[in-house]
Amino acid sequence: MRVRIIFGSALTAAVLTMVATVISGIVAADLVSMKDGTITRAVLVPAALAGTVLVWRTFLKPSDRPGSLLVGLMGGWLLNTSSWTGHAFIGRLFTDATAAAVLIDAGLWLVLSIGLVATFRVVSPRLSRAPTAPSRGA
Repeated sequence: MRVRIIFGSALTAAVLTMVATVISGIVAADLVSMKDGTITRAVLVPAALAGTVLVWRTFLKPSDRPGSLLVGLMGGWLLNTSSWTGHAFIGRLFTDATAAAVLIDAGLWLVLSIGLVATFRVVSPRLSRAPTAPSRGA
């Protein structure tokens, strides 16, 4: 695992998801509904995490492990100040208790991160560990 991938993806994920939280707060204030703000986060946070993986997968070398992206995405959750209050993802849809919302957010964030890294590992040749043989021209 390379430190640059971990820290870079963590900072990118944290910043993008904080922007998603601010946008969802504006939506919640405008519509006077916390539920609408949480639903907005349910759309924006996966998009932010997918964007983070898309950007940082380009920096991976064939010898790098995709797990560094996963560690970085979870680091992004830790760096996002909204995660400390249970407002980082959709935990508030299920409960108003802060501790429970934090645990729900962390669990769902982890599942989403694993899914994104696994998806991009299958789709992207950069994340594939198998070397490809050069093709011969006919």
